[in-house]
Order: sequence, then C-alpha cells, then structure tokens
Amino acid sequence: MKVGWKKSRISAVCLEMEIQDIIIEEKDTIMYNIKKGVEQRMQDNINTLNKELVDAKISLDEIYLDPNNPRFTSLKWDDIPDQQISDASIQVATKRKLEEEFSIYKLVDNIQINGFLPIDRVIVKKFAENKYVVLEGNRRICAAKNIMELYKGNPEQVEESVVDSLKEISCLIYTGSERQPSWVFQGLRHIIGIQEWPAYNKARLLVQYSGSVVKTKI
Repeated sequence: MKVGWKKSRISAVCLEMEIQDIIIEEKDTIMYNIKKGVEQRMQDNINTLNKELVDAKISLDEIYLDPNNPRFTSLKWDDIPDQQISDASIQVATKRKLEEEFSIYKLVDNIQINGFLPIDRVIVKKFAENKYVVLEGNRRICAAKNIMELYKGNPEQVEESVVDSLKEISCLIYTGSERQPSWVFQGLRHIIGIQEWPAYNKARLLVQYSGSVVKTKI
C-alpha cells in the first residue's frame, strides 16, 4: 500500500515538474518573440529618427544632462518633466549620479589629452529656448562640464586647446515627435548593440514597446 502511494506521489511530482518546464519554455518563447518584435520596431524607428536629425554646433552651456537617461531607470528614480530639466538641483543630482555610477573619469582624462573629438556626435533635443537636453552622449557631456568647471577654478590645469574644443559641441538635434527618443537611440546600443544594459532597464524598454508589437501581431 505504501509502495503504491509513493509511486503515485513520485508520478505527481514528475508531472508537476514537466508542467513547470512547459510553462517556462512558453514564457521564454513569448519573451523571445516580443524581443524580436521590439528590435524590429526599434530599427524601423531609428531609420525614421535618422531623417529627423539636424547638424548643429551648440554652446556647452546650453546643453543639459538628461535626468531621464534610460541608464538611470530604476524603481527609485522618478521621471523629471521638461520644465524642470534645467533646474540647478536636478542637474547637480544627474551629474552626481553619472560621476558615481557610470565611470566618467576615464572620459575626463581622455578629453584632457585629446580635446573633445566629434567622432560620435552627441544627440540632443530642444526643450526650451536655447536649451537642449542630451538624448545620447550624457557621459561625454558630463565629462566636458567637469573639465570646464576645473578650468574655471584653475585655468592652468586645462590646456587652452582643450577648452576651445569644449566651447561648442558638434551635435545632432532631434526634431521629430517621438515621445521618448532617448530610449530608441540608446536602446539599439544597449539591448541589441555593443554595450550591455542591466535587466531592469531592458525590461522597461521591452514593456514600453511590446504593447504595440503584441497588438500588431494579433
């Protein structure tokens, strides 16, 4: 009697494990399909966005760090409305986060040696008169602002040629209507591109775009 009970119990456990495996596989398949759909939609968007970029040289003083940088996304980080982006306290907090968590000091050293090289142009969006927020390139702009602060405190610590390279930054101004273009520009790099993003940041982008992808497939 006991032997039969044990066999039934073992069979039930095995069946439950098989069911769990099937559920996990189904979830993985769904997430894979969503991710591929998101990647395609992002690629379609980037092709459109590239047509909405305008070359410009912008004073470093008119460029503001993005407090809504997708790198910052976490349960403890609140989105900041456009009208508050240029507030001193917001910029200080954004700059501090970049300094403490995103390794800008190697960039500072590099710019100190070579100047600001416009090889990979900074992408910005105008959010007020003579005010532009960074969509892609926050670490570089943060490093540039650090060097200018150092120069203002002690001009002898920064070469004049470096200062000259920082007065105006070669940018691409985004002129389109995408609500959160920074997620698209950075997403291609950090989800399907060269630099890995943390899981939470990936998940938020997938959630943001998956709704329309799923609706399209249905």
